[in-house]
Amino acid sequence: MNKIWTWIVGILRQSDKRKHLCAGFIISMVVGVLVPWCGIVAAIIAGAIKEWWDSRGHGCVELLDFLCTTIGGIIAFPVALLIHNLIW
Repeated sequence: MNKIWTWIVGILRQSDKRKHLCAGFIISMVVGVLVPWCGIVAAIIAGAIKEWWDSRGHGCVELLDFLCTTIGGIIAFPVALLIHNLIW
Protein backbone atom coordinates (compact mmCIF):
# COMPACT_ATOMS: atom_id res chain seq x y z
CA MET A 1 0.00 0.00 0.00
CA ASN A 2 2.86 2.35 0.79
CA LYS A 3 4.33 1.88 -2.70
CA ILE A 4 0.99 2.74 -4.30
CA TRP A 5 0.64 5.88 -2.17
CA THR A 6 4.20 6.93 -3.03
CA TRP A 7 3.45 6.38 -6.74
CA ILE A 8 0.26 8.50 -6.53
CA VAL A 9 2.04 11.32 -4.69
CA GLY A 10 4.83 11.22 -7.27
CA ILE A 11 2.32 11.61 -10.08
CA LEU A 12 0.52 14.49 -8.38
CA ARG A 13 3.78 16.35 -7.88
CA GLN A 14 3.86 16.88 -11.63
CA SER A 15 2.26 20.18 -12.56
CA ASP A 16 0.79 18.80 -15.78
CA LYS A 17 -1.00 15.97 -13.97
CA ARG A 18 -2.49 18.40 -11.43
CA LYS A 19 -3.76 20.55 -14.31
CA HIS A 20 -5.45 17.54 -15.90
CA LEU A 21 -7.00 16.59 -12.55
CA CYS A 22 -8.33 20.14 -12.07
CA ALA A 23 -9.61 20.35 -15.65
CA GLY A 24 -11.51 17.08 -15.24
CA PHE A 25 -12.92 18.29 -11.93
CA ILE A 26 -14.07 21.63 -13.34
CA ILE A 27 -15.59 20.12 -16.49
CA SER A 28 -17.41 17.50 -14.44
CA MET A 29 -18.72 20.12 -12.00
CA VAL A 30 -20.00 22.48 -14.69
CA VAL A 31 -21.82 19.74 -16.59
CA GLY A 32 -22.58 17.61 -13.54
CA VAL A 33 -24.58 20.25 -11.71
CA LEU A 34 -27.10 19.99 -14.55
CA VAL A 35 -26.88 16.22 -15.18
CA PRO A 36 -24.54 14.48 -12.70
CA TRP A 37 -23.64 11.37 -14.73
CA CYS A 38 -23.00 13.45 -17.82
CA GLY A 39 -20.33 15.33 -15.87
CA ILE A 40 -18.16 12.22 -15.65
CA VAL A 41 -18.78 11.45 -19.32
CA ALA A 42 -17.85 15.03 -20.27
CA ALA A 43 -14.56 14.76 -18.35
CA ILE A 44 -13.74 11.45 -20.05
CA ILE A 45 -14.53 12.88 -23.49
CA ALA A 46 -12.48 16.02 -22.75
CA GLY A 47 -9.50 13.89 -21.70
CA ALA A 48 -9.79 11.75 -24.84
CA ILE A 49 -10.06 14.79 -27.11
CA LYS A 50 -7.02 16.39 -25.43
CA GLU A 51 -4.93 13.27 -25.97
CA TRP A 52 -6.15 13.02 -29.58
CA TRP A 53 -5.08 16.66 -30.04
CA ASP A 54 -1.67 15.84 -28.57
CA SER A 55 -1.37 12.90 -30.99
CA ARG A 56 -1.69 15.33 -33.89
CA GLY A 57 1.65 16.92 -33.01
CA HIS A 58 0.49 19.43 -30.42
CA GLY A 59 1.99 17.71 -27.40
CA CYS A 60 2.96 14.40 -25.89
CA VAL A 61 0.33 11.66 -25.62
CA GLU A 62 0.26 10.19 -22.12
CA LEU A 63 -2.19 7.70 -20.66
CA LEU A 64 -1.68 9.25 -17.22
CA ASP A 65 -2.92 12.60 -18.52
CA PHE A 66 -6.15 10.94 -19.64
CA LEU A 67 -6.46 9.06 -16.35
CA CYS A 68 -5.89 12.22 -14.28
CA THR A 69 -8.60 14.05 -16.24
CA THR A 70 -10.97 11.12 -15.71
CA ILE A 71 -10.16 10.86 -12.01
CA GLY A 72 -10.81 14.58 -11.61
CA GLY A 73 -14.24 14.02 -13.13
CA ILE A 74 -14.92 11.10 -10.81
CA ILE A 75 -13.88 13.11 -7.75
CA ALA A 76 -16.26 15.91 -8.75
CA PHE A 77 -19.22 13.57 -9.18
CA PRO A 78 -20.41 13.39 -5.54
CA VAL A 79 -20.08 17.16 -5.15
CA ALA A 80 -21.98 17.81 -8.39
CA LEU A 81 -24.64 15.29 -7.38
CA LEU A 82 -25.10 16.99 -4.02
CA ILE A 83 -25.37 20.45 -5.59
CA HIS A 84 -27.73 19.09 -8.25
CA ASN A 85 -30.02 17.61 -5.60
CA LEU A 86 -29.97 20.84 -3.59
CA ILE A 87 -30.84 22.99 -6.61
CA TRP A 88 -33.35 20.79 -8.37
